[in-house]
Amino acid sequence: MRKYPSVINKYVIALIVISACSCGMSDRPEFDSLMDGLPRVVSIYPEDNGSMGADEGIDVLFSVPLEPVTVTEETFVVVAMDGDEQGRNELVEEVEDGDLLGLDGEMSIIDNGTRVLFQPASPLVAGKSYIVIVTSQVMSSELLPLTQHPGMAGSSFVSSFKADGSGAALGGETADPSEGDGIVRNRPQKLVINEVLYDVAGSDTDGDVFIELYGDAGGDVTDYKINLINGDDGVIKDTIKIPANMIIPDDGILLIADSKTGQSGVSNVSDADLIDNHDPQNGPDCIQLVDHSDNLLDSIGYGEGIVALAENGLPCFEGMPPPKVSSGQSLSRFDALDTDDNLTDFIVLDVTTPGDL
Repeated sequence: MRKYPSVINKYVIALIVISACSCGMSDRPEFDSLMDGLPRVVSIYPEDNGSMGADEGIDVLFSVPLEPVTVTEETFVVVAMDGDEQGRNELVEEVEDGDLLGLDGEMSIIDNGTRVLFQPASPLVAGKSYIVIVTSQVMSSELLPLTQHPGMAGSSFVSSFKADGSGAALGGETADPSEGDGIVRNRPQKLVINEVLYDVAGSDTDGDVFIELYGDAGGDVTDYKINLINGDDGVIKDTIKIPANMIIPDDGILLIADSKTGQSGVSNVSDADLIDNHDPQNGPDCIQLVDHSDNLLDSIGYGEGIVALAENGLPCFEGMPPPKVSSGQSLSRFDALDTDDNLTDFIVLDVTTPGDL
């Protein structure tokens, strides 16, 4: 396993020195900046003490992009758990010491390095408990160690769950954990923001702006959400919630249009799949697409001076944001490109193309 002891030691020393030098000071920008850059787990599926299907996968979202080479079978471990809390603690210690490997499986790092997916190679044993351990050897792209507990330099993340024998592989048909009705939904494996018109001549609230998504045809996006965020401070100003049983059309395009003022369900955008009253800001601003469990699927920021993270702890943009466009122009994904860099993936269109790739 690749170790980074010198990096961790330098980090610990820096943290101690900065903390000591900051005593009695009201403003500690260097310390705050360092703490903001520490990676931590924002969310996990299945949630702690929850359950998931024996064929499902584990989905972990981090606060900042990770250094991929630090995410290995020795630093991101899933193991079967027997016994009480003491037994759980012993498993954590063995993993942290590098003495225990977890289940075989396929690891994927997506969403600009902020999300790790783990699909076990074999189905889990129904009724058995498992533990997910992410050690402090997992590091950010700035080579800062995972610190799940504030004030503790380099601390592991630990979560447990039980396999219940239902569900399917990650990204396939799964029982929606956000609903108690047992409905099985075919969730899309891919869904991205494809085109955005956020600024038009005249009023931006009178049925002309739109957000276009592109993904797997037939995918069920019930309870997915689009967060409209103030890029200056990361505050979520508005949220579009996709209603129940909304399915991505056969062409893969899901068009969400603004409604005309005072006319619910009426828009100037033709052939919209969903009409919802919304008003994206003209920049700096960012738009997040999240799934039914609030896991980030995609984000785009535009304009200068955008904060890195929104108030929900999720990234406001991928890579570098594209520039702010002029009134009437849209930002459009080029040829379905998805490199996890907004500046590379999006181009400016003088003539908008809602409903067309």
